[in-house]
Amino acid sequence: MPEEREPRWTIRVVGRPIAFRKHRALGAGMLPIALGLGADPSFRSPMAVTVIGGLMTSTFLSLLVIPVIYSWVDDLVQWMRNLSQR
Repeated sequence: MPEEREPRWTIRVVGRPIAFRKHRALGAGMLPIALGLGADPSFRSPMAVTVIGGLMTSTFLSLLVIPVIYSWVDDLVQWMRNLSQR
């Protein structure tokens, strides 16, 4: 498997900009709202908590789950090609 298809490569190279964007959005935008540091926290706090959960879920999926599934499917395709060439 080429290096750019490995899950470790995806986490190392693609994960850095994703993590920086997530931390910037959490730290600068949503975390103060989720903690209730702004005006009227009862209205905006649930929305901020939901956004933070969505960011964490999408980061987990894009960095870990999707590359692993892609690797499994690629291995399955290679196995089927080898099986059909026999």
